[in-house]
Amino acid sequence: MPKAAWRPVYSSPPPKEPTLLKVLGVVDCLLFLLGCLLSFGAAFAFDAPGSENHVATWVFALTSFSLPVTCLVSMFLATVFVKNADYKIAQRILLLPLVIVLVFVINLAWMHYRYGDHF
Repeated sequence: MPKAAWRPVYSSPPPKEPTLLKVLGVVDCLLFLLGCLLSFGAAFAFDAPGSENHVATWVFALTSFSLPVTCLVSMFLATVFVKNADYKIAQRILLLPLVIVLVFVINLAWMHYRYGDHF
């Protein structure tokens, strides 16, 4: 039996991660640190008498406490999807903390408009 000639096997290189995915990962890490600082301040959101009756105070406290958790969960899930080469889904998952930040900023603007400096 003749021996088969040795041929090098060429495989395609693994796909590279998109730059947007890396940028969103860095933004999520920074938002995690910011969320940790905000959650310390949100512990005092209900110090004023009657503040537990304002919806805006509840939204402020809940978004402050949920931002670090959302960042951690989204980074973990994005890592799982990147390992499976689903980069589009990973990018969408990394955008979830930005939705929390958007709700937080809109709520702060509404609190300032509605209550002035007395919230």
